[in-house]
Amino acid sequence: GKSWYERTWEGMKSGAASVMDNRYARAALGATPLGAAANAWSTAKEFFGGGGGNANPVQTGGDTQLMVYNAFLKAGLSDGQARAFTAEIGRENDYRKNLMFGTHVDPENHRVNGGMMSWQKDRLPKLLNFMKSKGLLIANNQFVQSQASIDAQAEFIVQEIRQSYPKVAKDFLDKPGIDYNTAAR
Repeated sequence: GKSWYERTWEGMKSGAASVMDNRYARAALGATPLGAAANAWSTAKEFFGGGGGNANPVQTGGDTQLMVYNAFLKAGLSDGQARAFTAEIGRENDYRKNLMFGTHVDPENHRVNGGMMSWQKDRLPKLLNFMKSKGLLIANNQFVQSQASIDAQAEFIVQEIRQSYPKVAKDFLDKPGIDYNTAAR
């Protein structure tokens, strides 16, 4: 059978296009990282009915979506790779902060999952230890709700793929020039 990352890669390719059809996602995850940053705030306010500035950076799905995208860029991924992973995170948990910033029980398999990729089984303790090493794990296996926590999870994803899933690393991570449309196929 295929590994979790191989199945996720397949799901990412098939699910990314539908996520990217969302009007906000197209604007926020524009052709360039600078374009994404320039368009995201006004589009997010319009899409989510928001008003002025907000002191808490993790308020809406749109804010969180852009934070995820930026985290994957910071983790060294290209624009196309970051957009594909951002779409996958949306498919995984709809950018819901109650799922992304700590542990939760999966309603389908009744297992404890953690973080934005819903790590479970032997992978969950590795994530929790990683988050603890970054000073981002707080009470009850929850994460500090911040860009730093999303950055750390993106870093963990890239590290885990490189160490444990060389085929996915070769097919995706080792192709920084991959464009979003190719990654989504």
